[in-house]
Amino acid sequence: MTSLTKKIATGLATGALLLNMFVPMASAETITVTGNGESSTNTAAVGSTSTTSVSQNNTSNIQNNVSGSANSGGNTAVSNTGGNTAIDAGTATANNTVTTVANSNTANVANCNCNNNGGSVAITGNGEFSNNTASLGNNNSVSVGQSNSADVTNNVSSNANSGGNVASGNTGGSTVIHTSGANASNNVTTAVNSNVASVGGGTGTTGSTPTSVVIAGNGELSTNTAAVGGDNATTIDQSNGAQISNNVNSTANSGDNVAVSNTGGTTAIDAGPANASNTVNNLANFNAASSDCGCVGTDLSVLIGGNGEFSHNTVAADPSNATSFSQGNLADLGNCVTADANSGANVGSGNTGDWLTGGNTVIDTHGATQGSTVNNSANVNTVNPSTLTLPFNVTVGGNQVSFNFNSFLAACAALFGGTV
Repeated sequence: MTSLTKKIATGLATGALLLNMFVPMASAETITVTGNGESSTNTAAVGSTSTTSVSQNNTSNIQNNVSGSANSGGNTAVSNTGGNTAIDAGTATANNTVTTVANSNTANVANCNCNNNGGSVAITGNGEFSNNTASLGNNNSVSVGQSNSADVTNNVSSNANSGGNVASGNTGGSTVIHTSGANASNNVTTAVNSNVASVGGGTGTTGSTPTSVVIAGNGELSTNTAAVGGDNATTIDQSNGAQISNNVNSTANSGDNVAVSNTGGTTAIDAGPANASNTVNNLANFNAASSDCGCVGTDLSVLIGGNGEFSHNTVAADPSNATSFSQGNLADLGNCVTADANSGANVGSGNTGDWLTGGNTVIDTHGATQGSTVNNSANVNTVNPSTLTLPFNVTVGGNQVSFNFNSFLAACAALFGGTV
């Protein structure tokens, strides 16, 4: 028996980076413009900016060229005299397993630093004809960018042969060719490009500290302006690009046996089963994003009173909360998969039995089976799923990567709210 098994595991650019960040909340600010003389111009501006930025990028170019060949055939028995002639070819088995896992990102930003802590602005007691301006603004932003690019090429072939045996010109007994079969298989799995991002977790405050604005007691013909603003912005951008090309071929042969011109007994060819199979799994481009900052904006308390005649008093408040998701996938999958199984094309001719008892020529084949299975799963986006985990996990040990396609599908179902 000849058996050849190859396992190749590739894990590249697995940028599975777990980033936990805590950003302290901004403290409340106080602005006071007061007691300034007539015709004065008074300006106070307070602003703060908090920015959290996460960028994760992976690029993989992978090419696997794998060939396996097992041969127990090609045997020859010719021109033998004086007894039985037999060729018994054992089972030939060639198996290839190629697993490629690449490009996964995980980001976890624990706090959004919501602008919910309020503040105080007071413009009071300023002289006539004065021009008084106070502005308070806190801007907070969280951005997560994740991108993957994978180019994977698998050229995989397996060839198992126990046939192609020749027995000819033998004299004096029975001639038998027996093959035990041939098995060729390929198992190719490619799993690339996964992004998981989580921002917040309901960590924003409820606005229990209000923002207070007071414009009071300013002189006649004064101009008094108070501006209050605060922006909370969360942006998650996820993108994947995958190009996967599989050229997979399996060939199993236990046939093509020849028994000709034998004299003196029974001539038999017994060709064992030939089995050729391929399994190709392509898994690419999965995005999952969750944002739950809890930013609600502060309460606003405004008092304008006791200002002189002909004064101009203005309060402008424009807080905002914004969350945006961008998810994009591009997959180019090409599979060229062939399986060829043969236990036939056997030849028995020109054989002569014993002159007294006679003899038969027999050809018996045990069948040929071929089958190929191709599974493609690509381009899935989800926002705020019930669970937020990587859609595929791999265990790397030495040169082997263990991967279970059914477990992957179950994980995807849990992640994206479906069933398999």
